[in-house]
Amino acid sequence: MGYKVSPPEELMNVIGYNLMQSKQFDRAFFYLMQNIDNYPKSFNAYDSMGDLCEAKGEHGDAKVCYQRSLAIKETPGTRRKLEQLNKGK
Repeated sequence: MGYKVSPPEELMNVIGYNLMQSKQFDRAFFYLMQNIDNYPKSFNAYDSMGDLCEAKGEHGDAKVCYQRSLAIKETPGTRRKLEQLNKGK
């Protein structure tokens, strides 16, 4: 049809978090990365990727994702997560 149709952000996020909870990190990364690719201006897409990075123990990458999320939209939850990482949680 000549135009891109992206899956809903919320659906991809739910799938990503479900996979994350099941410790299927590679599969979760696929879905959450799709959200970043499809919705690059979504603060939530970066916040979710930060949660995945944190779950994997990749604290440096989590900080970068949280900072990107906050650059798009300041939210108390994401700010708290970043501050916890900066404290050396």
